[in-house]
Amino acid sequence: MRKVFILIITILTLFLLAACEDEMPPEPTPLPPFHELTFNIPESVSDLLVQTRLAPFTHPLTDAQLSAVFPHLDLPWKETRAFYLEDGTLLGVSAEMPHFYDAEAWSWNIIQIEVVGVEDVPFFADSVVFANDFVPQTSDVHGVSVAALMIPPPPTREDWIAAQWMRFRADFMMDHVEYRIWFNDYKESGKARLTDIVNRLILGGTDGLATLEDPEVPELRSEYLSLEEALLEPDFAPYLPTNIPDDFTHISSQIRINQNNNWLRTRWESDRPRSRYIQWDIDKLSEEERAKFADVHASGRHERAGFTYEILTPMFFPDELTIEALEAIAEGGMGSIIFFVIFDDIRILVSNRGMTTEETLALFADLIPSQ
Repeated sequence: MRKVFILIITILTLFLLAACEDEMPPEPTPLPPFHELTFNIPESVSDLLVQTRLAPFTHPLTDAQLSAVFPHLDLPWKETRAFYLEDGTLLGVSAEMPHFYDAEAWSWNIIQIEVVGVEDVPFFADSVVFANDFVPQTSDVHGVSVAALMIPPPPTREDWIAAQWMRFRADFMMDHVEYRIWFNDYKESGKARLTDIVNRLILGGTDGLATLEDPEVPELRSEYLSLEEALLEPDFAPYLPTNIPDDFTHISSQIRINQNNNWLRTRWESDRPRSRYIQWDIDKLSEEERAKFADVHASGRHERAGFTYEILTPMFFPDELTIEALEAIAEGGMGSIIFFVIFDDIRILVSNRGMTTEETLALFADLIPSQ
């Protein structure tokens, strides 16, 4: 009986182990040995800034897209963006790793991928200029030619020199897709880190970029309007002044709507434009922006990137806009005046010159019934 019991336990154990093995994910295929990089050390460079031009719209990468675009990179991404043309054509990708600060300097950690040939002008504008006609040597990494740079610190940074703090960069192209990696690090750890990232990117290939195709295209508008057309815009027309002084002429109205902007800018000038004008900028606010401006209005201070700033442009709610309030901020009787007025989800920035405070307040007669 005991033997039968042991046999049953053994069979059940084997069955459970087999079931667990079926549920376990397959072991990842080991990567081939990494290729070493030849690190070029130029005498100096005039600049190493890589600035991104504005794209019509962007989208952050989802976790699934990150895994597809960077299949062999498991990094703590800080911010990722895919950049697109108006029709949804992919321009490029920027993936930023968290910065860190120690006694020597700030780190700077970016991977940029650009689809070459989409536009005549490169999307990631490069500005590296070497001294003395320096030409970087390249390394063959799994069949891809890679130019790797290790830029010494400037002579004025003795603290960087003592710590062997360097700026690293690598450039290569696969399948008409240009890759650029750059960051700051210590000499030895930076060399190992760049070698690791370059090999993993090349072994990952470019197929994952297909997951960024066919994006959701947001509403995109950027055009100039006549005053009659501006008065037909449902979100903005109710906040345009209608009692403009007789000697003023409508000069321009421009509307822009995209992921980061939702505004109408309108300007009037008198026969003497340098002495009398009205600039009337209307922004439609998101819920987050409405809460932020409410806090700013209450405190008179604005926080950004960890710093706190005093608000220099006066800000009013409609019931606070009075002759006394405008006289307190006007630059003399007929000078310049600039201020915000917040209407629920609308912010108006008024900037005019050569008008009395009474004329300025009268612009709000149809917007604020009590005026």
